[in-house]
Amino acid sequence: VFNQLNIRTQSLVGINTDKDPLNFTLGEVDIIISTPGVLLRLLRQDEHFGIERRLSGTNLRHVIVDEADTLLDITFSPAVVEIIRRLEIDVQPINDLEHDAPPAVQLVFVSATIPTATEESLKELIS
Repeated sequence: VFNQLNIRTQSLVGINTDKDPLNFTLGEVDIIISTPGVLLRLLRQDEHFGIERRLSGTNLRHVIVDEADTLLDITFSPAVVEIIRRLEIDVQPINDLEHDAPPAVQLVFVSATIPTATEESLKELIS
């Protein structure tokens, strides 16, 4: 589907950031799909090799974090804040976007289940 829409994606799922090199150019992608652990490790890498440097001047508009229930757990909420800060994402509730311009980068957390405590933490984060 993405190919038909001319949307370029990069999946970071399954990458061992300790061993696997980043052999792609993020300037060539519109959407990054990652698990929380991989995304955080890439964000924390040295500035000369890390994902933040590769994001400079890119067309990136969407970041999809799979298995987000592990990140959204109340004990991991500092990790969510770190991802948002490092990617310089302006977090807004979806209903606030109806009348305003959307943020430069959309961050999507995907999870099959979201516990009540986690849902409350997420509501706090975006308010």
